[in-house]
Amino acid sequence: MTVETYTMPEVPEASGNLDGLIQWTQAADAVYKVAQKICETTFCPAAYQRKPFEATAAILAGSEVGLSPMAALKAFDVIQGQAAPRAITLRAIVQSRGHTIEVVEQTGVRAVVRGRRVGQDEWQTSTWDLDRARGLQLLSKDNWKKQPGAMLVARATSECARLIAADAILGIPYCAEELEDGVYQVTEARPGRAKVAGRALEAIPDQRAPEVEATAIESGEPQARADVSGSVEMIDQEQVAALGEIWKALKVTARERKARVTAAVIGREVASSTDMTYAEADKLLLELAEVMACEDPAAELDLIVARAPGDVVPEPK
Repeated sequence: MTVETYTMPEVPEASGNLDGLIQWTQAADAVYKVAQKICETTFCPAAYQRKPFEATAAILAGSEVGLSPMAALKAFDVIQGQAAPRAITLRAIVQSRGHTIEVVEQTGVRAVVRGRRVGQDEWQTSTWDLDRARGLQLLSKDNWKKQPGAMLVARATSECARLIAADAILGIPYCAEELEDGVYQVTEARPGRAKVAGRALEAIPDQRAPEVEATAIESGEPQARADVSGSVEMIDQEQVAALGEIWKALKVTARERKARVTAAVIGREVASSTDMTYAEADKLLLELAEVMACEDPAAELDLIVARAPGDVVPEPK
């Protein structure tokens, strides 16, 4: 009997240079060949059996956060055609980076999860209860009927992980439990550009108003309007919400600070977030996401403003 031996290649980071991209592509091709073999075995989770493309995506996604191939297949579910990690996977990734995340309270009606970054003393806390779930119309869903306590913990865990370790889970910000609920939709936004759409601000209704005010966003739905380029698609509500969440995560609350950074990124001054086009908001979100991954986000924001032309960034008041 001949036994074939497969060695899983190390998947390099797909950097911006051509050599890095070529290496990543070669490694991905090798992963696919291994996934073809794995998907024919009974050891492969049912969701990936005879689905080597989906399995490859899960293995590659797992490799980016330090998971072995088999661990990745067990840790990711396929939701809306995407490899999505379970909440416990996000917790494991966060803990593997040295951060602390723990369940403070878990009952059938309430879950409290707190966490803090390694080397920091400040705790970030996420609280989910049935009232909050009811506000998002989740209680009628099958999983919430069967195991509300577990679903509350999953939600609180995922939210807490985003608050303390967005850099560690940047490519997989929403857990499988959230995507299964249907509140978040993974869609193709524009050719060559994907975005995670959905409700980025998961606030209890009576807390939403001050949060929106703090992000310097005008009330009401964004309305389409013309700018220098003529009739264009304007920022949508999902982008507005996502901007609110990422400004909060960056701890930027001053309207003047947001205006200066926004102008530096998109190349023009705007009176409010709702004056941006869809493309400008997309560009700003991507830039701020990269800032989140930096060791010193505040300093990186200063550099962004400093690099911008003087006639673009509004003068400090």
